[in-house]
Amino acid sequence: MTFGVEAGIQLDDDSTLEVLGHALAYWAIAEEQDLLTLRAFVQDVFDVTLAIYALIRLDRGDRRDALRLRAELHSWLEVRGVEARTNVVGTIHERYAAGAVTELDGPRARDFTTAANAAWRFVRKPTLRLAFKDLGFSLLDRGDDAFLYAYRAVENARRFHADKVSATETKPVWPPLHAALGTSEGQLQPLTDAATSIRHGDTKSAALAAARVNRDATLVLAEDVLRRLAQHEGVSW
Repeated sequence: MTFGVEAGIQLDDDSTLEVLGHALAYWAIAEEQDLLTLRAFVQDVFDVTLAIYALIRLDRGDRRDALRLRAELHSWLEVRGVEARTNVVGTIHERYAAGAVTELDGPRARDFTTAANAAWRFVRKPTLRLAFKDLGFSLLDRGDDAFLYAYRAVENARRFHADKVSATETKPVWPPLHAALGTSEGQLQPLTDAATSIRHGDTKSAALAAARVNRDATLVLAEDVLRRLAQHEGVSW
């Protein structure tokens, strides 16, 4: 069964991802997988998809408060001991029934498909998965913790590039990230200082006060790193 703007994104031999407007359907044969582990993995796919989609839509000019940032698993179905020889018949969740989704083939749906494809690539790389999940948390959080989530996203981007140089390095290595993405330590300093204040419980620091005043500009520093990271890894929009 296929809906929406893609005839199913074939993820691997046993898994397909389908896109219907802003809905995702993940189909998998899970003979060798624990179902709870699979469910957690699918949640990660959806969360990373929404984080990447948020980056794309911010570039398109969407308001932050209009972004779709929560991924909920609806109509989760587990079937055991069944062999499908010809057809599979299913249902679509009522919220996505006829008339409920107004844009199946427009630019937003195409952006969502781009995000879903990228998420499948990134979610299987631990540092990339964590980077984009933390970016999503930073967009979702309305308090000071958003600065910490944003910085953690940058840290995981740093780890991803550092691992390309040395998988055994124990100290933070930043030059590979800056070289690959064209960023700098000074550029990220306001976010670094705000996140350090949160980590140390210093809620009265001058750095955190400045970040609060310039909230969007401070969080954009992490968003720019993750945008550059996605594009460096071949994702374009």
